[in-house]
Amino acid sequence: VIARMNASYGPNGGLPTYHLDTAVAGEAVTTRWDPCPYSPIHEDDINAQVEALLDAAAVPAGIVNWAGDDVVTVQEWCAYFEDLLGRPVPINIVTPPGTSHGNIGDVTVRRSITGPCQVGWKDGLRQTYELRYGES
Repeated sequence: VIARMNASYGPNGGLPTYHLDTAVAGEAVTTRWDPCPYSPIHEDDINAQVEALLDAAAVPAGIVNWAGDDVVTVQEWCAYFEDLLGRPVPINIVTPPGTSHGNIGDVTVRRSITGPCQVGWKDGLRQTYELRYGES
């Protein structure tokens, strides 16, 4: 199986987590488009799905978008960070030439192998915030 990872995240890191770190530091989050959508997947879902993806291995290899079930923009998760932090989270849009508008994964194949994700993006980001910063 060739697994194409989307925006993984959790207490150990990943794009949404690094944006959270930036917001906690009181700095502006930089992204490339408005809106800038992704299909973020929490590390708990990644860990839970490994066995099923390995069981699906075949020759020739199948391609699976390893992404979460929710489409979420950088702007949406930054708005959620505002709720968690109780203050504005500024966003800078810097659009380098030739960049994609985001990365939404079609998870149809992944879901047929692993079933649905168990961690919704808000729950996952709240857990990440609490574990990284000891706050709830």
